[in-house]
Amino acid sequence: MFDEFSANDSFYRFIGRQGPGFIELESKESYYIQAADFAAGIASDIYGSQKLTGVVERFEYVTFNGRRVSLADAEEQVRSEQ
Repeated sequence: MFDEFSANDSFYRFIGRQGPGFIELESKESYYIQAADFAAGIASDIYGSQKLTGVVERFEYVTFNGRRVSLADAEEQVRSEQ
């Protein structure tokens, strides 16, 4: 079933590729990219009203400025912004 789902997905074809760098894809080309865009929109809305702590409380895995963030990290970040 997964093979059928991912067969026409542009991102899935690049998963096995080796090498550094980024791959530029349109959101409509990949279910994975669409899901990431959707999650980013939700996170952005939460961040706008509840800052980083709100995002960390609702998502299992949050990366902020290139590193994984715990609730304690998020609270420290909010304190340093005030």
